[in-house]
Amino acid sequence: MTNAVSLRRRRDLSQIFNDSFKVYSGAPYMPLLFILALPTVALNLSLHIVQHNVPSWVDLLVGTPLSIVLSAMLGTGAIYALDQMDRGNILRAGDAIAEALRRANHLIWSTLKVLAICGLFAITIVGIPWAIAHLISWWFTSHAIMIDGKDGNEALRYSHDLVAGRGWPTFGLMFAIGLPIAITDGILRGAVYLISGGFTAGLAGSVLPLLTFPFGTMATLLVYYDLKMRKALA
Repeated sequence: MTNAVSLRRRRDLSQIFNDSFKVYSGAPYMPLLFILALPTVALNLSLHIVQHNVPSWVDLLVGTPLSIVLSAMLGTGAIYALDQMDRGNILRAGDAIAEALRRANHLIWSTLKVLAICGLFAITIVGIPWAIAHLISWWFTSHAIMIDGKDGNEALRYSHDLVAGRGWPTFGLMFAIGLPIAITDGILRGAVYLISGGFTAGLAGSVLPLLTFPFGTMATLLVYYDLKMRKALA
């Protein structure tokens, strides 16, 4: 396998970045990840068009719940696919999507529970630090469902136990991973906005996952396995 990345080992931040960028030159990874990024792009484009053409209350009542439900599943097929490829299994994009659909009830339930609890903390203002702490501790719930076969509630506990004792380092890793994606998004949207205006800039930002999805998916998965390896050696 060209530029294959072994998931099951510990890594520091530089190694996570280096191995995550290998997906862009690894032929076995990119076609699959490109296809699995398309649902995210389709959702982003649809929501952007809806938000531009319907009243805000329609977007709030229809667009927001739909976004939450679909976002719970988008990308989870890629998590499963990369893990299976690391095990030496041949996988098609359709197989990965089918596996995500098979576990949809657990993915959606756990996502709604995380949003509800973190949201309740956040709206109190003083509870924002607790909201962030819970969000980080549950960051890998989808990974636990797709890779380790946990159900919705088990996955929350499993993710929490993995992150326990490494909350701040994990927060730092996820912030570092998200930073280049956010910077790329800002530069792209800003450049297109200056040329064509806000609506077109939003469209450009909606298709950005075709570029950033492979890196973000792989990097987060490597953090997950780093945590698993640390826990196993503890």
